[in-house]
Order: sequence, then C-alpha cells, then structure tokens
Amino acid sequence: MVRVSPYRVQLRDVDGFRHLSHIRLLELLEIGRVELYAQLTGATTSIAEIDLIMGELQVRYHAPAKFGDDLVIATAISGVGRSSLAFDYEAWKPAGVTVAVARTTCVCFDYAAERPRPLAGVVQRLPDDAPLPHPKELGRLPAPGSIRALADAELASMPHTGGG
Repeated sequence: MVRVSPYRVQLRDVDGFRHLSHIRLLELLEIGRVELYAQLTGATTSIAEIDLIMGELQVRYHAPAKFGDDLVIATAISGVGRSSLAFDYEAWKPAGVTVAVARTTCVCFDYAAERPRPLAGVVQRLPDDAPLPHPKELGRLPAPGSIRALADAELASMPHTGGG
C-alpha cells in the first residue's frame, strides 16, 4: 500500500539557502504517514485518533527542491513489528530526479498507560501481498527510485475514471 501526493514547493517552504527546508520536508512526510496510517486504521486524521510516536528517523538528500518545483511524495509501509511500523518515503521531481529518501519507525502508543501497545486490533488493513519484515531487520534506507516504482505500480493498477 502506497500513498502518493503531489506538492508544489511554496515560498514559505524554502530556507535561507533557497531550497526546500529540511524541516518542511519532514512535515510533508508526516502528512503522508498520518494519512496512510488513518487509511489503515479507519481513523480520521484527528490528533485524538493518531496513536503513533516517532521512534527513529533517517533521511538521505539527493537533490535540492526549489521554490515552484513540483514534487511527488510517496509513503509506503516497509516493516511491521509487535507495536511498531516502519514507513519508507521518496520525494522526487516529475522528471524523475530523486530529492530525498527517508524511513521512520513509529510506535503505537497508549497515552493513558504511557507505554507502547500492540498493533493487533489497531491496524485493520495491512498489505497482504507479501509479509513485511520487522522494522529492526530493514537495514539501509530505500534506494532512490524504489518507492517511486511501488507508487507507479499502485497508480497503474488503479481503475481510471473517464474524464474531459
């Protein structure tokens, strides 16, 4: 399961070096992660229903994105543990230039008990096409183009609606 979002870099997104701020990129990744998790759990994107906390974050930048650049940002679940999910991300320009790849490991958290809680019963729709490894077994960040290939495959399998 892959979530794909187009985004145009806004003036507010750029830093003093005139490219997409690393902080803004992390916010865009968060949007994809929260929306994919909500899709899996049936939750809304209400803060009260999002029970993930960040355990680990890795980002590798490959090319700058500048004001006005169009980007595609894809989010995929790459690992599943007892109480954790790993998400892989790729941001690229439509011409195929990878801007960044990233991975986060998030923990399902019970705020009342102040401890991690099992995913069982939380995630209703995990991908069933292949078993996913435990997040600790994932190793290196995804290669540039790998998440894009998953996104392209998922988009190609979606039914097209007639238009215009």
